[in-house]
Parts: sequence; structure tokens; C-alpha cells
Amino acid sequence: MYIKLQANQQAITYQSLFLASWRNAVIFAVSFLFTAIFFGILHLGAALFDLLGIDLFTNLLREEWFWVPAITLAFSFAIHVFRKIIYLADNISIILQTLMKFLLPILVLVSLGFLITLPFTGLDKLWETRSGSFLLLWLTALSLFFVNAIYHKGNENKPYKILLHRFVLIGVLILPIFSVISAYGIFSRIGQYGFTPDRLWALSIWSILTCFTLGYAVGILRFRDNWLLAQSKVNVGMGLLVLAFVLLVSSPILNFKAISSNSQMARYYSGDISLEDIDIWYISRSLGKPGYQAMQTLKTEIADSDPEFVALINKQYRNLEKSTEQRNRIATKDVESQAEITYWPNEQTFNADLIDHLNETENHNRWTTAEFRLSIDLNEDGIKEYITILEYPRSAIADLWYETGDGWGNTRVKIEIPDNKDLAYSFEHLEVKLQEPEYKIINVDGIVINVNAHR
Repeated sequence: MYIKLQANQQAITYQSLFLASWRNAVIFAVSFLFTAIFFGILHLGAALFDLLGIDLFTNLLREEWFWVPAITLAFSFAIHVFRKIIYLADNISIILQTLMKFLLPILVLVSLGFLITLPFTGLDKLWETRSGSFLLLWLTALSLFFVNAIYHKGNENKPYKILLHRFVLIGVLILPIFSVISAYGIFSRIGQYGFTPDRLWALSIWSILTCFTLGYAVGILRFRDNWLLAQSKVNVGMGLLVLAFVLLVSSPILNFKAISSNSQMARYYSGDISLEDIDIWYISRSLGKPGYQAMQTLKTEIADSDPEFVALINKQYRNLEKSTEQRNRIATKDVESQAEITYWPNEQTFNADLIDHLNETENHNRWTTAEFRLSIDLNEDGIKEYITILEYPRSAIADLWYETGDGWGNTRVKIEIPDNKDLAYSFEHLEVKLQEPEYKIINVDGIVINVNAHR
């Protein structure tokens, strides 16, 4: 918007920025709708040709070299067309602003009602929802958006009668209170659990909204009904600040993942949390390369003192790599890939016929991260039982296999794997023990009641 006004040699005022921003938003929305319909038509055509046994177009839509340029060209064409009928964007903007004119007093009424009720209920109920700060930020953002959509023509703009106008001003004046309350919630969570990308985004959005609310509040206290003099200056300056923030957060200078990774590891090194409290799953899934580098450093430091935790780190990144491979197989329709199989105590003790049966079963462990095949005498009668365990990123499935007249059958059995345990490490380094059930199994004429299975 700033570059466009500068290029057209127009004054950078709030009113000109407002007009440009609404036009951009409306043109983006209708162009996005056009592109979505365009892509839907392509998929419809591909589906129709599939009915005729021609899968060329379906395969084409899966190729990035085709659908990325196709969407880009469609979106660019839509922008070109709608910019030629700019009056349409202006008319849509007027309709939306008219709706907001009637909704803003209701929003102010909700804000005042909440603020008046809060001293009687306390903040505890707000924090119990675990989304109190999030809701308050939304309330502040909507209030600011509606106010700016209605008050944008300078002091000559009188959208409301004087009493309703001042009622709206009260609603704007109380917004800094919501900023203080939401700040308390955000900083409390940061103090308890450290930085995460989500909390850093919340803190950044809170900072921007607070600058707006404080600027408006000062303008109202200073100029009263003529506060729009301050509004224009605040919005023009804050627009540049938001632009600078967007550039910084998109660069290595303000890397939220790196900041979060350093924060989480600093809590461990300072003794605030123990090794077992480090959330490897979250770090590997949410903190990207900085999280990976932090885990590699940690592995080096604890390689001798805690090899089991090192195995957990390896397991998590192995699972992450496996999940990526699975998504790629879905995209390419690859059905050949299978998870790595581990035998205990070794492959020679596992029934060869069962191995052939499992290998012949289509996609037996295609979507798992690892498979374990155990040969163990569970009831100590001298005959081996066979168990397979299919491990997934956050769960596992175990089956007991047995021979039947029609081949091999299986029964699903209960398995519990604590978050701080790794199956591969445990079977390789630790002793396998058989444990007697705490309670005997009740058998009444074939009716089996096993209390242990649900403990």
C-alpha cells in the first residue's frame, strides 16, 4: 500500500491507506474464490475422465510442475480482471462497513458487560478455559478492526449520534485493560513453560494490538471527540511498524523456532526441568532445524550417562522421517515400502511359516514406523508363542498369532508403552521378564472375565 501510494505520487494518509487496503482485501478474496472454483473444475474434469479409464489428467493434477503454475496463472488473471472493475471492490467494502457500523455498538456492549462482570467472577475462571488470552486478543482485534472500518474519514466523519459515539469511545478507551489482562495470561504461561512459536506469536500480536490501543486511548484522553486526529497518525506509523515486523519475522533475525528451542533447553540447563520433562515429540515436530540441532547437542552430552534417552531422541526423529516417507508414498501411490522389522531374540526362533504369512499379507506394516516380532514362551509350557507389535508415532498395536485349520489367526492384545520408553532399546539392552497377573482370570462355562486387561 505504501509503495503503491508513493509510486502514484499520492499523500500517505490514513484515508488513502484505508481505501487501498480494503481494495486489496476484496480483490484478494474474490481472486481466491475464482482460483478455487477454477481448480475445482479441473478436478471435476479429471474425475470424469477417470470414469472413462483415462487417468492422465488425474496424474497431471498431482504434479507440482503443473498445478503450481496453473493456480498462479489463474490467480494472476483474476487480479488483473478485478482490478479493472475496482468499483466492485469499493461497493463490497461499503456494504461490509455498513454492517460493521451496526455491529460495533453490540461489540462494545459485550466488552463492557464482560469487564463489569469480571471483578465478581475473578480471573481464575478465565484462565481455566486455557484460551482466555486468546479470546481477549480476538476481542481487542475485532474492536480495533470495526472502529477503523467505521471511523476512517477524519473529523468530519460522524457515523453515530453523539451519545452512541461517546459510548463507542468508552469501548475503545477500555481496550488497554484487556491488553493488561491478556498480558498477564501470556507471560504466566511463558514463565511456567518457556517460549514456543505459538506463545511468541501471541506475544507479538499482543504487542502490536497494545500499541494501537494505547495510541487510541491517549488520543481520546487528549482530543476527546476529535480523537481521530490521533487515530490517523497512529495508524500510519503502526502500518510501517507492522511491515517491519513482518519482514523481521520472515528472516533469520527473528526466528521463533530458534528462540523457542533455546528457551526450552535453557530451562533444562538451569535445572527448572529434568531430562525426562523435555518434550522430544514437540521439539521434533514444531521446532524444525533449531530443535534438531539442540537434540543432537543434548545426545552428545548424555551419551554415556543416559543412553536410553538418546534412544528416545533417535526414535522420535526416526518416526518423523517415517511419517514424511508415508506422506510421499501416499502422493506417489507407492505400496512397496515396508517398515523395518526387528526380531527378538532373533529371526531363527520365529516361525518361518508365520514370517511368510506376514510378508504375503498386503500392506501388513506399510503405515507403521517399526515392527517387532517376538518369539516367547508365555505360559512356560515349552511351546513358543508369537507376538507382533506394530509401532506408530504415538501408539502401538500388538497381536498374538496362532495356527488354525485355515491358516494363521490372530488376537489383539493390550500393550502400554510409556512416553519415556523405546521398544527397540528395551529389547536390545534390557532383560525380558514374564510377570504373573495380579488377579486370577474368572472362567464360568466359557465366559471369561479378566480384570487385569483393563487395569
